[in-house]
Amino acid sequence: MPIRRLVAHTSLTSLEPRFAAIRAEEGVKEGRSEGALAEVAAGGQDADPAHIEGDREDHTDVPFVTIDPEGSTDLDQAVLIESVGGGWRVRYAIADVAAHVVPGGPLDVEAWARVETVYCPDIRVGLHPPMMSEGYASLLPGQRTKAVVWDLSVGASGELEEIDVRRAWVRSVHKFSYQELAHRPPSGASALLADLTSFGSARRFALANAGAVTLPKPSQEIESDGKALTLEFRAGAPIEDDNAQVSLLTGSAAARLMVEAGVGVLRTMPPATDSAIARLRLQASAIGVAWDEGET
Repeated sequence: MPIRRLVAHTSLTSLEPRFAAIRAEEGVKEGRSEGALAEVAAGGQDADPAHIEGDREDHTDVPFVTIDPEGSTDLDQAVLIESVGGGWRVRYAIADVAAHVVPGGPLDVEAWARVETVYCPDIRVGLHPPMMSEGYASLLPGQRTKAVVWDLSVGASGELEEIDVRRAWVRSVHKFSYQELAHRPPSGASALLADLTSFGSARRFALANAGAVTLPKPSQEIESDGKALTLEFRAGAPIEDDNAQVSLLTGSAAARLMVEAGVGVLRTMPPATDSAIARLRLQASAIGVAWDEGET
């Protein structure tokens, strides 16, 4: 059951100016430049811009599906996972943003300035304009969309084996939500859920053997009835972590290619300090997690 906390008894209308003031103070710009809007309006063409090299293949016959929070329309990832010879073949389509943003153009400059999507209690300020991120660049079901398709082979123990990546046209066949798959899955999703569950378990096993640590956190959502706001903390459903393992696997594949080629930027973290580990030990003790002194 979700943990609910009522955080406001005043109307949403009375809070909106305060939220706007916070965005202004933090430098979050809701508007878009005329140049960026013009570039977006002219986008969505079949032909790739000049900076995109190579051919774009046609993978519209691959039955990709998207899995996102309920109500999402900025669908940037789609998946097809199949059991093959004791392991899995994972195909992962990621919206090809580079095919819609010209380097050095108004949209590119604005994206570098924004850096990220900002989620507020009343609105979401996207990295890119909705016409693009929720329109022609989104992997909406039934829409022919430009994507970068990763084709990954995973062994029975969850280890990443073969990697292939190329630009393609894709067409998602269905839009699932986490809530739907966790609580009311349609009969047609049984194979998807079975493959995701077994794949997710194998990947978590492989990551644990490699020394990785996963610390799932509850999601935070704001609910409004027009009069008050409620902040909900919700524990993630198993399907959410299984789906996240597909994204993590793809990130590992990308990192491997960059390391082998000696090209790219990898985000790393320094070793934990002694004081940080001591603090973590206290926190582990407080919530009853066994951690022997000799264990790392």
